[in-house]
Amino acid sequence: MQTKPLTLAVGLALVAGACGAPETDTQATPARQEPLRAFGNWTQMPSGLSYRAPVIITSDSAGTMMAVNGLDDEVYTTSTQDPGGIGAAWRQVSWFGSTGGPPLSYVAGAGLLGETGAMANAVVLAVNRGGQIYIRVQNQTGSVVFHDWDPIPLPPLTLFAGISMTWLPRFSLSGSQRTLILVAHRWFDPGNPDAFVYVAGNTLTGGVYNHANWTSFNRMTLPGGGALPGNNPPPRDSLGNAYNYTPLWVAAAWACPPSSNDYSLVVAASQSEDAIHTGANTQVIYFTKYNALGGGWTPWTEADRTFLSGSFGLAAGCGEFTHEMTIAGMESDGRVYVDAKQISGRPSSWSAIGTQTFGPQIQIPGEIAHVSAGYSNGLAWVTAVNVLSLDYATAPTP
Repeated sequence: MQTKPLTLAVGLALVAGACGAPETDTQATPARQEPLRAFGNWTQMPSGLSYRAPVIITSDSAGTMMAVNGLDDEVYTTSTQDPGGIGAAWRQVSWFGSTGGPPLSYVAGAGLLGETGAMANAVVLAVNRGGQIYIRVQNQTGSVVFHDWDPIPLPPLTLFAGISMTWLPRFSLSGSQRTLILVAHRWFDPGNPDAFVYVAGNTLTGGVYNHANWTSFNRMTLPGGGALPGNNPPPRDSLGNAYNYTPLWVAAAWACPPSSNDYSLVVAASQSEDAIHTGANTQVIYFTKYNALGGGWTPWTEADRTFLSGSFGLAAGCGEFTHEMTIAGMESDGRVYVDAKQISGRPSSWSAIGTQTFGPQIQIPGEIAHVSAGYSNGLAWVTAVNVLSLDYATAPTP
């Protein structure tokens, strides 16, 4: 399926309309055939329990930060600069209180790279509780809070599930600049499947975060998506029965070489395809890249159709000319696999991180084994949950 570049151009009033133009003397440079370096083995964090894998949040000079939902469904953070290192201590940064049910929230976050003044090394956190997304802006330790847990208005009758956030700094060359990008997928309703990815943005003006700057969420149709009345119908088999495409997960990452400007942003999403047509529990991961000079979004491209964990992560390599973008996900054998070639335009090459296996989330029926990924300070990070302990692995980027 082909998506028009204007799929997010409605939302790229969100991105392109508020963009700083790329520098006129920069030119797109072909990616070199340079692979990501090997991941080290898994390291268990000294403390911290969660149903979800931590998200990675980078900074200019304040180290690497992680944010995660604890077992009490509150948001906690930890940093490489903490005494004892990352995971040695967790700070609670939310006090929402009990939801009356199991922890099912999702956390996303981004560091405001390239900002100065009050926003230098500031962090934006997003948490999705019960389908509503809340935003908090703070410094790395949480000792200074610029904006505290304020909801983003959502479309009528829309509840979101998985979320992901990335930041396009002032030196982003092929898209918006100084813009937060938040992607989400709609809460699955068996009677009203959606199969859309939704995207919103917030551009910093005057060097400060303004919560009112969030745009509306706009749809990015996935292959096979659009089962709602008035939208493109999903594909049908020879008997006229619609395929069942259920959105499962989303991830977004800034592509960050300092000179080349061939694309600036990657969004990936996965769908579950029904057992009647494609085999039991088939999951397909698709990705699209944004290039302001090239007309917008590329068509959705299939990256893989074997991961069964439901969640996956994207980690940018941020090496010059490589646009390394690592996909990390969990296979049916319980191991986490990575591919650092597919999105960069080279043949896919999946490899396992070590031999460690990760069990399913048996504490909550229907929960998925959870994986996340991110880039920070020259390293690609992958995080995973193993029977409620938190583990991470890193790889030096080119």
